[in-house]
Amino acid sequence: MTESVPDEVLELVLYLTLVIPTNVFESWGSPSTFAGSPPSIVPGVLLVSKRWHYLGQPALFESAILRTNRQVSGLARNAGKVNERGIKQGTYLRRLRIEGGYNKRLNQLLAAAPGIETLFVGFDISLDDSASGLKRALQNINPSRLYLKSTPGGHLTAQNTMSLYAAVSGAFSSWTNLVGYVDTVKKRIDTSPMFMFGNGMGDRLRELSSLEYISMMSRTAFVIASPSLKTVQIRDGNNWIERCRRFPGFNYSHSYEKFVLGEGYNMVPFSDFPLFGAEVHKAITQIPDLPDKVWSRIFGYATQTRGTTHSEINEMFLEPDVNATRRHIVLVNKRFYRLGVPYLYANPQLPSARAAAGFVDSVQSSAILAELVREIPPSEQVSLSEPLQISASLTNLERVLCPHIHVFPRLAQCTQTAQMSVLKQADQSLPLSVPVAPRTFVNFPHLRHLTLQGGHGVGLNDVHPDVLSQLEHLSLVDPGPDMFRVFESMRLPRLREVAFSVGDADYAFEFLKTHGGKLDVLCLHGISNADATLPSALDFCSNITELQLPSMDAVDLDHIPFVSSSGPHLCLKRVLLPSFRISVPGRHDEEQRAWNAFISFLVAHKHKLSALEEIRLFTLHWPKHAWDYRVSWYAVLAFDLHELGIALADKDGTRWVRFDPIENWILRPARVTAPRGSY
Repeated sequence: MTESVPDEVLELVLYLTLVIPTNVFESWGSPSTFAGSPPSIVPGVLLVSKRWHYLGQPALFESAILRTNRQVSGLARNAGKVNERGIKQGTYLRRLRIEGGYNKRLNQLLAAAPGIETLFVGFDISLDDSASGLKRALQNINPSRLYLKSTPGGHLTAQNTMSLYAAVSGAFSSWTNLVGYVDTVKKRIDTSPMFMFGNGMGDRLRELSSLEYISMMSRTAFVIASPSLKTVQIRDGNNWIERCRRFPGFNYSHSYEKFVLGEGYNMVPFSDFPLFGAEVHKAITQIPDLPDKVWSRIFGYATQTRGTTHSEINEMFLEPDVNATRRHIVLVNKRFYRLGVPYLYANPQLPSARAAAGFVDSVQSSAILAELVREIPPSEQVSLSEPLQISASLTNLERVLCPHIHVFPRLAQCTQTAQMSVLKQADQSLPLSVPVAPRTFVNFPHLRHLTLQGGHGVGLNDVHPDVLSQLEHLSLVDPGPDMFRVFESMRLPRLREVAFSVGDADYAFEFLKTHGGKLDVLCLHGISNADATLPSALDFCSNITELQLPSMDAVDLDHIPFVSSSGPHLCLKRVLLPSFRISVPGRHDEEQRAWNAFISFLVAHKHKLSALEEIRLFTLHWPKHAWDYRVSWYAVLAFDLHELGIALADKDGTRWVRFDPIENWILRPARVTAPRGSY
């Protein structure tokens, strides 16, 4: 098929297919990198024909990522081989990323690959890794780009890690390409967000008389004071500025002009900020005469109000006290007050109970201010002695995310029929005495996410089937009498997710009978093995693809509620366990028995869960390297589920895909014999 394609064209196609993408190679990774990165199947394209193999071999060896002894040994063995062109394959290697497998084989690999230009060194290494002889091996290469990565933890003080620091820093002086003047954009060092210069590495960097560019985070930037540096990039500019604000005694004047903050298009010179040892620009004696539209745009950036297009800048420079900035703006003059007040009330920040009470009093006393409110943010850090009630007409409110600042049901009474509410999301915790009727939601056509706790249903005979036509998520936790009946008569055509407590299954029966068939996600709070209504009620939810069990812990994990006595759930793909914990001190044996019972349960009922492909744990602790993998309880769980054709995943859906065979598994428990039914 490709015989008519010229060699140079096919070679280019294979190169683009086989080389590791730059963003993948240079990524700092995540906790899931070691066990959650699927093995590449791209090299299989070289098996198409001898011609493909011949043309694609240089691209295959252009870059490599190594994380285990097995990978290092395999690449070292092949790097020393001579190919059909009479060239040692290791000479093709230009980019090498090492995150494990430090041993004599790695030293052999470095000796066989003198053309390495980009070197990525990971310092989160296994206890059985060794840097013996690595310094001499690193001196065989001369990279022009260096990446250094580590994460906090006790491993930083381990002997083998300290030896690795010494080996890498000891090779600095021989890496002349790293400190050259030919290409100052490329000749640079980059460090990961949590990297710490250990074992004298910072001193070695200062000795590099020609080093010109280094990119790092604020926590390590202070150790670099080399006079030859032309650019010190601080990627987290917000933390750097905050640090300078808190510790003004630090003197950066000797290198103030060298610092740039942020990344990409957001990079700005630190010298643009008249702060901390820099030459202060001439004071502005007159406010520029700019149009209102321009000032409003500036205030949007300065106050970080939701709805403006400044998210990238917010990530760089996060004002530690947004409320102070907002207050200062409105106190400048009458014009700034007029333009700044909307930013003060549109998305208020309520860091204390006093601030919350003051905000409520303000909107209660002024209809103009009430119209400015677009969002009431969550207040997890604020403890309110009693709920706050807003009875003002919040005609522009889109989200109320603080359950203890009540806008229901008063908001429904204030909203006129001619002016429908723009509310899209509401989270409210109401007293049981508060009445809630179907008519309450007549003027909320845009409401998509509703969480209600408490309240009691009234006016059930006053049917309004077409209300809440956009509602997608409904959560009724600890509802009062007849709260489920309030929603029974509604059509709710877009409803896809429902949450309630297992103990309320009796009250939810008729609701699920009406709406259960349209649900994709079901969330069950609480644990109850004795509720006889639950299985029959949830038989109505035959199309759910995701089941969330927020209250289920490891010691409770001997069953999935309702499955054993209910009908098959042939569409269920995921089970989420947000509260699942394992390796809790003092519960080892209990957890092991519960997990074994859970595996036995899955085996016995897999025929009812034929589509189940994933179990998500919100507190999954990923192994950083091979040693962590060997001693990880989560590796045991992943293997057990893998044997049943089910993936273990974290809360973001990243799946465990590493299943390397390990001899003498340290933590593998004796499996309780389970009935292996047909599935």
